Amino acid sequence: PDKADKSESEPSPDKPAEKPADEEDKPVTEGADAAPEEGKEEEVELDPLDELIKGWSEARIKAWNNREKNENQYYYRFNAPGERQGEGKWSDDEHALFMSTLEKVKAGELKDSSGNVVPMYQWGSFSKDIPGRVGYQCSNYYRSLITQNKLEDENYQLDDQGKLRFNFKNKGFTRDEEGRMKKAPAVPKAPRVPKPPKDNSAALQRKKEAEARKKAKAKAK
Repeated sequence: PDKADKSESEPSPDKPAEKPADEEDKPVTEGADAAPEEGKEEEVELDPLDELIKGWSEARIKAWNNREKNENQYYYRFNAPGERQGEGKWSDDEHALFMSTLEKVKAGELKDSSGNVVPMYQWGSFSKDIPGRVGYQCSNYYRSLITQNKLEDENYQLDDQGKLRFNFKNKGFTRDEEGRMKKAPAVPKAPRVPKPPKDNSAALQRKKEAEARKKAKAKAK
C-alpha cells in the first residue's frame, strides 16, 4: 500500500484521534468530569436548625447557646425551635398536663436536660413538659389557680388590697384571721443613746509633757 494512503488513514502518534462526528459535542454524563444538568443547581444540604433560628433576636440566640448551662433562662421566655407558642385560655388538656407536671415537681421526679431535679418555681424548665407554653405563662397560670382558690401555696398570699404576693420568708407581713397577708406595722426603733464624751485628759497630759521635753532639749542646744 502507498505510504501516503497509510498516513491519511492512521492517526499520528502526536495527534489525538478524532471523535466520531456524532460524539463530538456530546456532554459527559458519567464520572468525575460529568457536566451538571442544565437548569439544575447543585443542592446544598442545610441544617434544619439554622433555618428555624433565622430571624431570632440576639437575646434569644444568646439564651439558646447558653441553654446547656441554664435551660431555665431560655425556656422561661421562648419555645423550642419550631414550636408554636400557645396563647389565650388554657385548654382542659393543658390544665391536666400542668397539674401532672406539678405533681412530678413536688415528688422530685421532673429533671432538666442535665439530669438535675427541677425545683418549684423554676418555670422555664417546668414548661418544657407542656408543648406551646413557656415559663412565664406557666408562672402566671399557677398564680391564677391560687387566686381562684384551686391551689394552695403558703408562699403566696393575698395582701390587704387583694393582690397576690410571693413571700417565701413571710418577711414584713402578717396574716389576719382569714389568712390574708397584711403589711406588718413598723416596729419603733429604740431611742438613740448618745455616747459619753471621751476622756482626753491623759492624752492632753502626754502631749504637754512631750512639748516640755522638746523645749528643754532645744534650750540645751
